[in-house]
Amino acid sequence: MALRDFEVETIELLWRDTDFINGCWIYRAGWTTDSGYKKISLGHRKLEEFVHRISANVFLGLSLYDKTLQVNHKIECPRKDCWNPSHLYIGTNADNMRDRYLLGGYKKKKFCINGHFFSEENTRLVPRTRNGKIYKEKTCKICNSDSSNRYRKKKRGTLHE
Repeated sequence: MALRDFEVETIELLWRDTDFINGCWIYRAGWTTDSGYKKISLGHRKLEEFVHRISANVFLGLSLYDKTLQVNHKIECPRKDCWNPSHLYIGTNADNMRDRYLLGGYKKKKFCINGHFFSEENTRLVPRTRNGKIYKEKTCKICNSDSSNRYRKKKRGTLHE
């Protein structure tokens, strides 16, 4: 399959700012949605799109205009911000719900957004309020520590991003 010019340019853009972690392709630029997915703006088309949907468009043949199908991450891939096409498949919302159930459902997340396993040693339960109800949210101690370290380095002026 020959790639069109804009597809080549887009993949080159993604490739320049991608980290490769345990087989996952993690895009560093753009922005992360509240649900943990990466999004970018494609200026030449004035289009905001999820990075994993762009990957599925280029490598798996998904039409970006077809909103009836979605791009799901395979069960083996714990990262919502991964755009490796071998970790993705085109499916339905029902497929995605089945995958979530097989992973333990919404209440029993096994991995944080960065792929760290939620073990007893690595998990902190933080009280949160949503719609007037109090619940405890799992947070990753490793990610929290990394974020704190980056913040301290930035405050000291030793972090150059």
